[in-house]
Amino acid sequence: MVDSYESFELRRYDPFWVAETLVSGDFDDAGSRAFRRLFDFIKNDERPEGKIAMTVPVIQQPVAPEKASAS
Repeated sequence: MVDSYESFELRRYDPFWVAETLVSGDFDDAGSRAFRRLFDFIKNDERPEGKIAMTVPVIQQPVAPEKASAS
């Protein structure tokens, strides 16, 4: 914790990866295709920034009835 205030605490966290992709389709189909894209990105071991752990969280969220997003 960096500092504490009456209604909140200010914290500093280590840097972390965020990757996002947007695909169209029903939730199940779009989720599968989006997960594959993100999996391929994570498995790219030749990235200059280094490897990404396979334990990073995955969140899927529909943005419209015909679209879904996974990150």
